Amino acid sequence: MRELSIEVIGSASPEGNHTYNISLAKKRASALCDYFRLPANTGIKTVIHNPASESSWPQLRYAEFRASFFPSKISDDNASVNDGDPDKNKNDISHTDGPPTISDDSSPNLQTDNKPENTPPPTISSSNSTRGPLHIIAGTNLLYDAALIPNIGIGICLNNRYTLWADWMYAWWSNRDKRKYWRIYGGDIEVRIQLGHGRSENPFSGHRIGAYASILTYDIQAGRSHTGIMGDKFNYAAGISYGYSLPISSRLNLDFSIGIGYMWGKYMKQHLVDTHDVWQSTHNRSWFGPTKAEIGLSWLIGDGNINTKSTRGDRK
Repeated sequence: MRELSIEVIGSASPEGNHTYNISLAKKRASALCDYFRLPANTGIKTVIHNPASESSWPQLRYAEFRASFFPSKISDDNASVNDGDPDKNKNDISHTDGPPTISDDSSPNLQTDNKPENTPPPTISSSNSTRGPLHIIAGTNLLYDAALIPNIGIGICLNNRYTLWADWMYAWWSNRDKRKYWRIYGGDIEVRIQLGHGRSENPFSGHRIGAYASILTYDIQAGRSHTGIMGDKFNYAAGISYGYSLPISSRLNLDFSIGIGYMWGKYMKQHLVDTHDVWQSTHNRSWFGPTKAEIGLSWLIGDGNINTKSTRGDRK
């Protein structure tokens, strides 16, 4: 007596985001299962052909099933197993008429001999693995740098659309004799939603919107005859932002963003008397309008975290 084993494989070409490719390959395999009404427990695998030449990408977008017979472990008086010839015990029918192929997610399209020859060995991932490598971005706001405020930001791609971003700035320049202070530090935390990948398939590129919260403290004075302004502990801000990341190389993006929100807190004015900075008044800060701006440079970090040519609309 023989048992039937069925395995369904979905494939995707290597361009674009790895996590999205795995999901796309699974959809192709699932569509093939639905088309042939295969059992729910059919084994599904995903295949990403990486590396592969760009000219071979269209041929790497397929789905196929493989069915094979093998001897059952339980036999009865009417069942017999031929041990003499292994080929008689295993009948692989996956290539009887060529692999059934799906070239589009929504409608199965059966083709034959669609798998390319001389393609590089594929990378096979389990059907339960839908997470790609961790994608990280590090950046600096060039506007702060121009104002002599060193800063750094770190972003983590949570999935193909959401990014968690945090940055910090710190400057503590002073010339006490001339009463020139430039002391400022603080940072932001922001959740970003990608609206489209623009010129690259990388999830960090293209248009985005976000929601952010900021803290800031400062002590600024331009000379002995000027009134100084000092933040009383931290001032706060929260709002929404819009940004766009333009790829300028495989690992670098140029970022533009602006944030509109509400800022509140207290600040003090001070003035020099003899050799002492003397407090003059305390004020409440309440402001609605632009509370952040960025022209930044960001660096893509991580295996496979590079800018690749967009195919528009994430379609393959």
